[in-house]
Amino acid sequence: MTDKERTVAKKFEKYLYENGYSEAFLVEIIKLAFDYGNVKTVQSYADSKGKSYQGIVQSHKEKINYISGIKFIIDKN
Repeated sequence: MTDKERTVAKKFEKYLYENGYSEAFLVEIIKLAFDYGNVKTVQSYADSKGKSYQGIVQSHKEKINYISGIKFIIDKN
C-alpha cells in the first residue's frame, strides 16, 4: 500500500468512526471496492477463466487474499 493509499484509508476510517454509517452504506462501499478491484472468490475466478480451483491457487498465490476466512482473488488487470 502506498503512503497516499494509507492516508485515504485512515481518513475513511476516521470518517466512519466520527459520523457513523448505515448497513446500506457499508454494502455499497464493499460493492464498489469489489467491482473496482475485480474481486472474486477463488472458485468464481477459476470458473470465469476455465481453470481449476487448485490451478488458480497454485498459479496466483500472490493475488489471493483472505477476507473473513474466504479466499478471494483481486485482479485489476
